[in-house]
Amino acid sequence: MPGNPIKLGSAAGSVLIFEKGSRITTSESGIQSCAVSALCPDGANVFSFLPPAGSTYNFVFGNNYLPSTFRVDITGGGFDIEYLEGKAARVTINFKRPDPNRPQGRSGAKISVDSAINYKSVLDNWQQPAIQASDGTRPPVFGFPEPIVTVKYANVTPPPIGGGVSALYAQPGTPRTAGFPNLAEIDANIDFTVPNGSAVSYFDGTTFQNFVASGTQVCHFQLVFLPNPLGWKFDKLKWDPQSDSNFFDVEETWRGQYFFSGVRFLGHSPP
Repeated sequence: MPGNPIKLGSAAGSVLIFEKGSRITTSESGIQSCAVSALCPDGANVFSFLPPAGSTYNFVFGNNYLPSTFRVDITGGGFDIEYLEGKAARVTINFKRPDPNRPQGRSGAKISVDSAINYKSVLDNWQQPAIQASDGTRPPVFGFPEPIVTVKYANVTPPPIGGGVSALYAQPGTPRTAGFPNLAEIDANIDFTVPNGSAVSYFDGTTFQNFVASGTQVCHFQLVFLPNPLGWKFDKLKWDPQSDSNFFDVEETWRGQYFFSGVRFLGHSPP
């Protein structure tokens, strides 16, 4: 006979008996979890009572006290078993399901934004040679933050890994980058002094420009950095099977990369 939620004085049966449940919590990915405490009347054979991963709630307890969409999940380490007096045992069973009030897949994802300082990919390789004195002196290296976007969601199938450029990058304004921040041009001002008669040459992003300093001059330049024209870079994919692979906990990481575009000459003083 299927077990119903236990009542004081009720007789033990031949199946797990619902004792009590914890509250239902929802993760950032949209996965609901609930731990249910059950009593086993035969503690010596408790392992023969344990349900397989992926079993629905009503299969385990034979009632609809919780929705049947909750499934047994052992990805966090399996069952917690406590042996009690009277040769009984208490078993804690973890159940999970996708949040029914949140769309599965990318459309129901939670978008989070972080950043990391960009020193190597752009500034070491591009910025230093962009402005250089005839004696080899270069401006100091500096950095600026590039956005990192984390996307978390639940899905019935794992997303694919690999593919061409279209799989590794995504353009702003497309479904894969919905909710991402806008990437605007980054301009970094830089000034340096040149003596009278110095020949100044700089690349403006299209051609090299030249002028000769008349008197001691302070040159005002602007280093221009633009977002990667390929779009957002797909840096990391992580997915964990839940409830015997009935659905998946997915996490994607994307980075908005910037690359050196050119030098903008703002002027020099005195004129």
